[in-house]
Amino acid sequence: MKIMRRSGVTIEDITLDLDTSRVKAKFNYFTMDQLNELLNHSSYEYRVLMMFLFDTGIRAPKELYNVRAKDITPIGEDGYQVLIREASSKTFGRKVKLMLFPKQIAAYASSLQPDETLFSKEPSVVNQYLKRLGYKVLKIGTCTLVEEVNGKKRQVEK
Repeated sequence: MKIMRRSGVTIEDITLDLDTSRVKAKFNYFTMDQLNELLNHSSYEYRVLMMFLFDTGIRAPKELYNVRAKDITPIGEDGYQVLIREASSKTFGRKVKLMLFPKQIAAYASSLQPDETLFSKEPSVVNQYLKRLGYKVLKIGTCTLVEEVNGKKRQVEK
């Protein structure tokens, strides 16, 4: 794209080269109502995982899979925080206060051994589950299903 200045000089708009929005995956933002719908249709471990992701805004998978049960600590009477260690963080270590689901997440963490990671399912399995759940419950995104065509199984995006 060329831009014409008042002086009659034409220059190139280099910001078009910097725009990476065309190469990024589509991202869906959830409301609290949508999250509750997903929670109502999921198994216990995935329910806690979604609560944790929504409440902390933690980066997955690296930061998420490095959080251990001992990293969930009480603050005040009913509050809890999560320690995200610098070694696993893309930016810096930090403490995140749980605001939406502190009791549920703390109860889940207390059922684990202190050095045990909160979540152990493979990231690809979690992504596939969440995509299917979002598609099934909220009708958003796409879903990869296995269909049989002419006696052969193949993955199909819907």
